[in-house]
Amino acid sequence: MEKKKKKTIPGWGRILILLAVLAVFAGTYAGLKAYNEKQAEENGSGTVMLSVNMSKVVSFTYELDGAVYTFTRDDSKSDWVYQQDPSLELDQDAVTGMLSTATAVSTDQIVAENLDQAAEFGLDDPSFTVTMVLKDGTVKTLYLGSVNAMTSDYYASVEGDGQIFTLNQDFYNAFTSAEELAEAPPALSSSSY
Repeated sequence: MEKKKKKTIPGWGRILILLAVLAVFAGTYAGLKAYNEKQAEENGSGTVMLSVNMSKVVSFTYELDGAVYTFTRDDSKSDWVYQQDPSLELDQDAVTGMLSTATAVSTDQIVAENLDQAAEFGLDDPSFTVTMVLKDGTVKTLYLGSVNAMTSDYYASVEGDGQIFTLNQDFYNAFTSAEELAEAPPALSSSSY
């Protein structure tokens, strides 16, 4: 019986196969990278429009349903105080959560590079304004204009920036009345009766 001779791939053939495998890996990597970038964009990691160090904010004010709410804190204390009623005990985490929303604002859509069309987007008479004062006296203000009927996003701008962009309605919904920020009274225990 005669032995069959094994077919071997010549050296240059092996190199071609390795190059083909490498090309497939490179294509897969590029595809995954593009996919991850698209996912990051869809998940709200768009263009940063306002970024403020929260620890430098000493007061912030906003108007909601016709009422103005101002919260301040003393350098010596970390607790927020409701200026209109300093005796109101606040849920500090809830106040900090609101401020966190206002200090880190990004968008996925810039609709205008200047304020020439401010009236068209309701920014000539904003529907909502939040103003923050920093320790060094710097003032940062963000305005919300009208709502886009198709997307329910607000048109917005930052004082001094000039661009008009969109913000998800979750931004507006993060703000609430001071009464809703009040800490719930401690529950009565059964031994209190």
